[in-house]
Amino acid sequence: MKYLFLIVSLLFVTRTSAQNLTEGNVETAFKDAQTYPVWPRCATNASGDVLVLFGKFGESNLYQTIRSGGNFSTPSKLNATGIDVNINEVYGPRITTGTNHVYIALAARKNKTSMIGLYHSGDGGHSYDSLRTIRISDFVGYPDVACSEDGKYVHLAMMETDSISYRPKYVVLTSSDYGVTFTSRKVVSDTADDVCECCPPDLITRNSSVVLAYRNNNNNVRDIWFSQSIDNGNTFSAPADIDPTNWVIFGCPDSGPSLLLSSDDSISACWMSSENNQAMINLSTAHFQAGSVVQHRKLTPSTPNTTSQNFPVIAGDNHHKMVVWPENSQGKTSTRMMYSHVGAEGLKEFKMKRLDDSTGLNSWGSGPMGPHVSFQNGTFHTVWYNRHTYEVLYKRFDVPNYSTAPGAETIDVAIYPNPASTYLVVQNPHSGMFTVNDVSGQSVLDGKLSSDGYIDLKNLAPGCYFLILEGETHQRGVTRFTVK
Repeated sequence: MKYLFLIVSLLFVTRTSAQNLTEGNVETAFKDAQTYPVWPRCATNASGDVLVLFGKFGESNLYQTIRSGGNFSTPSKLNATGIDVNINEVYGPRITTGTNHVYIALAARKNKTSMIGLYHSGDGGHSYDSLRTIRISDFVGYPDVACSEDGKYVHLAMMETDSISYRPKYVVLTSSDYGVTFTSRKVVSDTADDVCECCPPDLITRNSSVVLAYRNNNNNVRDIWFSQSIDNGNTFSAPADIDPTNWVIFGCPDSGPSLLLSSDDSISACWMSSENNQAMINLSTAHFQAGSVVQHRKLTPSTPNTTSQNFPVIAGDNHHKMVVWPENSQGKTSTRMMYSHVGAEGLKEFKMKRLDDSTGLNSWGSGPMGPHVSFQNGTFHTVWYNRHTYEVLYKRFDVPNYSTAPGAETIDVAIYPNPASTYLVVQNPHSGMFTVNDVSGQSVLDGKLSSDGYIDLKNLAPGCYFLILEGETHQRGVTRFTVK
C-alpha cells in the first residue's frame, strides 16, 4: 500500500461549552398520504434559498422543493423522459452549489446500461438544463459531485466495475466549463485493493483542493481511505488510510464517509464502524503534512450496547461544525446531532427537538431517518424524513453573531520561545481563554490569557503540545509547541 501520512489534531477542548444555536421551527417540506419519501438532501443557493431533493419509495423519480421566503414550493419532478433513477437509500442523488450554479448527480439506467446523470442550473435551482448523461462504461454507479465556489469547476466521482461487479474502483472526472465538457477519468482509489462495492463515497472541493473519501476493502478490512488533489483534480495523491479501527466484515456495510474541507485545509471525516460489534460514529481531523500519523475518536463512546448509529453527515466551516445521523436504540429510531463552535475537537451533543420516534417501531426505516445537513453564512440547514408520518422535515439552526469578515473567526497565533522550558509568551495576545492539550488530545492546562501573554509551563513534562486560543467572541487559533 502507498500511504500519505497525516498530521491530526484531535484536540479535545474540555473547558469550553458549546455556543448556543438559535433554533428555528420544524417545518414540513413534503408530505404524502400514501407514499413515504426517502433520503432527502439539502443545499443553499446564493440567495439563501434552501433546495431539498428527495425520492419516493417504489418510484424511480427525483423531486425537488425550494424554501424561499419562508415557504416550501410544490415539489417538481426533475427526471428526463425514459431515465430510471436510483433514488433508494445510499445510491444517490447528490447536490452541490456554487453561487447560483447548482449541480445534481444521479445514478441512472436506460436500455439496460448504467450511466451517471448530471443536472445543471444557472439560476439557483429554479430551472435546470436538460439532463446530461455521462457513460464511461456500462457499469458505473454511486455518483457524487462537488463544485468550486463560483460554480465553474465541477468534479464528478463515480464507482466503476467490470461486467460482474468485480474490481470496483473510484474515478473522478473534472470540468472547467460549468459541466459542459469533462476530462478523461482519473482512477483515485488504490489499484491494489477493491473498494467496498455498496458503500457511497464523499467528494468535496475548496479553492484548488479536491478530496475523495471512500470505504476500502483490503481482504475484508473495511476502513475509510481518501485521496487529495491540490491542482483542481488534474492529479491525485496516493490514497491514505485514515481509519485505524480495522473493521473486518465479510460483506459490504452499505455506509460511506462524510467529509468537510475547511479554509485552513483541515479535513474532518466522519463515518460508521462496527469493529466491536456495535455500529458507532467515528471522527478524524487531519492536515496533509509528512511524518505524522492519524488519530481519531468515537463521537459518542458512552452509548449502550443496544444502540446502533449510522449514515453520518458533517457540515460547517473552520470552527462551527455539525454532525447528524440516525440512531436506533431499544427499538426506537431518532435523529441525533452534535455541534461545536470550536472545531471538530469540541463537538458536544445537541439533541434536536421533536425528532424522537415514540412509536417504538423496531426498524431503521420506521421513524426519523436519512438526516442531512448543509451550512451557509452562519446557518445550518437540516432535513430528514419520517416513514411513519410520510414527511420530509426541515429545521434551521443559526449561529449567533456570525461574521465572515476577515479575522472574524481565526486568531493568528505567534509564540516564543519554541522549544520552551518553563514559560511561553503569546505575542500580541487577544483577550480570552487558552487551553494546552497533549498529543493524545487531553487538556493539561487552561486559563484566562493574561495581558502580557505569559503562560506558566513549569508543571508540564517534556514533549509536544498544542496551544488553543479562544477569543471572547469565539474566534479561535491553534499552534504547536514543544517543551524541552
